[in-house]
Amino acid sequence: MTVLDLFAAQVARTPEATAVVCGAQRLTFAESDRCSARLAQRLTRRDVGPETLVGLCADRGVHMAVGVLAVRFSGFIHGIMGERLYAALLLL
Repeated sequence: MTVLDLFAAQVARTPEATAVVCGAQRLTFAESDRCSARLAQRLTRRDVGPETLVGLCADRGVHMAVGVLAVRFSGFIHGIMGERLYAALLLL
C-alpha cells in the first residue's frame, strides 16, 4: 500500500478530519483531496504527463501539501525548490 493509497483510504474514512495544518490555515482530508485533484487536472490539461518534472514553488503550508499530492496523484515527478533557486531560474 502506497502513501497515496493510505491518503485515499483516510479521505474515505474521515473526510472532515483535519489533514493539513499550517498556522491558522487548515484543510480537511476532503478539501485536500478536492484541491489536489483540481490542480492535477490543470496540470494534465497543460500536457504535463507521467514522468514529467514539475517544480513546486510555494511557501510552506497547505498549498505546498496540496501541490505535492496533486503531482503524486498524477504520476508526475515533483521537485521542491527554495526561493533562491526559483529566483535564479526566473533570471534565465
